[in-house]
Amino acid sequence: MLQLRRLSHDGFDQRFRQTGGRVCVENLAVGFRREEDLLAGWQASPGHDRNLLDGRVSHAGIGEVQGYVTLMACRLGPR
Repeated sequence: MLQLRRLSHDGFDQRFRQTGGRVCVENLAVGFRREEDLLAGWQASPGHDRNLLDGRVSHAGIGEVQGYVTLMACRLGPR
């Protein structure tokens, strides 16, 4: 995303398969200076908030590179 300078879910299927999980959700963001503002932005978006509250997921990770943020949350275990 940093190289393209745009948010993109391209490659989500590959990332999902690599987790070995049964279900995964992904939230993306760019341009937030404070974590609190990022979370508030995701909570204000119905689709992003639904991912944050998805009861099927058991593990989550967040990565950030130069302001581009990815949250990946999955239900791990056998499919």
